[in-house]
This record gives sequence, structure tokens and C-alpha cells, in this order.
Amino acid sequence: PGVTLSRNREKTRISAGLEAEAGNLGNKIDKSLLSENRFFFLIPSFSYENEYRTGKRVMANLSSSVNMPVVSQLLPVVNTMNPLSVIRGNPGLKPEYSNRLSFHWIYFDQFSFTSLFAGLNATHTKDKISWDRTIGEDLRQMNTYFNAGNDWGAGGNASFSTPVRRLGMKVNIDLEESWSQGINRINSVDNTFTNRSHRISFSAGNRKKEKWDVEVGGTV
Repeated sequence: PGVTLSRNREKTRISAGLEAEAGNLGNKIDKSLLSENRFFFLIPSFSYENEYRTGKRVMANLSSSVNMPVVSQLLPVVNTMNPLSVIRGNPGLKPEYSNRLSFHWIYFDQFSFTSLFAGLNATHTKDKISWDRTIGEDLRQMNTYFNAGNDWGAGGNASFSTPVRRLGMKVNIDLEESWSQGINRINSVDNTFTNRSHRISFSAGNRKKEKWDVEVGGTV
């Protein structure tokens, strides 16, 4: 069950909602019950959008979700397709519960056809499903899954586009940064890992595309 309230005006839109999700996650093999987990989550949502000037807009969104473990992560049967790295499911896994918060700003000049988009986002996941590895002296690995607690992520992006009329071209520049931090387990020891990525891209193409559509660019 859930409820959502919305209010729309000429330049502003607001929406807020709350849902409840309950379930029962059972795992059986040959009619024998291996595990049974009951869960209950409240799932809020919120969105806000304001076109405060012509061609200028700000947006904010909050969303939550429940991610169930898939069958291959739950099945307690050893997968030996790779004898040096075998995988076994964990029937005791709990669902992941994620929250995401994002902000966006949009600018568009209808006279020059110049646009600028910028955004920030952050995520938090509780009971994140992660790897639990045991490495033996012969370097063979036994892999399974476990709920690793809290997993964090954040990122930002910007995109700029403008025409160059003298050259009959349109240029695009994109920037993106992302960061995440979580936990995995190696030989019964919890390890915190951090990932960072950076991306920049540039492209240019012809504006008039009645006969030809040509674009060149690169990404690092």
C-alpha cells in the first residue's frame, strides 16, 4: 500500500509519497526449508521542480527502493565451473534497502541554443550484498555472499553545449565524477574499499543535418 500527494502550479511541482512493502523470503531444497526471512520496509519519495525563470529550472528528488537477492545469490549449491574460484550462495541473505538523493540544475538559452546541465547525487544502501572470499594456501578461492552493512556513493556531472555558427558546428563538453565506498570480506576480515572515477568528453558535429550527419570527439 502507498499514498502520494502532489501539488502543481504554473512554475512549481511538488510530490511526496510513502509506501509500505512487506514480504517473506523462503529458501527450500528438496522440500526442506533452509531459511525464512520476513521483512518490512517504509519507502518514502519526494520530488520538487521549479522553473524560476524561462529556460532555468532546478529539481530535487528523493527515492528509496528494496532490492531482493537473486536466486544465484541464495542457492546454497557450489558452482564449480571454475575449480580455482568456486561460488556458493547464502540462503540467509537479507534484501538491500537503498536511498538516493539528487539535485539538478538546467539552463537553456532559446536564442543562442546554448545549454548547461549540472547535477549532484548521493546514495546509501543498507545491508549491501557483497563478496565473502576465503583464499587458501594453494590460492584457490571459495566465494559466497553476505550483507556488508552500509554502502555509500556520490557523484556529480555537468554538460555544456553551444553552437559555433561561423563554422556551422555544435560542440559538447561533458564532465563526470563519481565516488563509492563499501565493504567486502577476505579470509573473515572486513575490508573497506573505495572507488573513484573521472570522465571528460568532447565532441563536435555539424548543425545542419539534412544530408550529412558528421560528429567527431573523444573521451578520457
